[in-house]
Amino acid sequence: MVFPLVPRYKTAANAGVMHKDIEMYLWKINQLKETLSTTGLSQKSSLSYLLIFGVVVTGGMEFMAYVPYENINIWRQVITVGYLLFAVVGTCLFYKANGGSSGENIFERYISLGVVVTIRLIPLMVALMIGLGVYLGITQGVEDDFMAHTTLAEVVITLFWAFLVWYKMVSHVRDVANA
Repeated sequence: MVFPLVPRYKTAANAGVMHKDIEMYLWKINQLKETLSTTGLSQKSSLSYLLIFGVVVTGGMEFMAYVPYENINIWRQVITVGYLLFAVVGTCLFYKANGGSSGENIFERYISLGVVVTIRLIPLMVALMIGLGVYLGITQGVEDDFMAHTTLAEVVITLFWAFLVWYKMVSHVRDVANA
């Protein structure tokens, strides 16, 4: 399965169309609205939008962790790269589990399953982070900035949690697609 990263424009009139199976309007909102109101997007086109959306949202949220933060270390960067990889790989696996190009309703399944899975796993993340805070407080003492530096433990906890979110989303969409 090939996903062109650089748009291949056919003509100036339909600038933004990427591939014969993938219609993507990156600027011309009226053409996008026309497609959405008439034929709708193909599953491949939807995947492209979801990939871009996932990377932009994840990248934007991760960028906010760096500004005006002053204590960026390698572990914080590992989390950022991990989240971006999960966004791309997880979305592709979700697409495949949903039936690929012959799948149905990828947007509604992606959003609805993602919301419910995330809400259900938030208590786990809170418990793990409280446990980490207590552990670090006991072993390293509590100072003004004892949680200001990202540690390997935080990397393991946050990436494990992200893995669980994507794993559950993919397994649930597979169940829905096979029902």
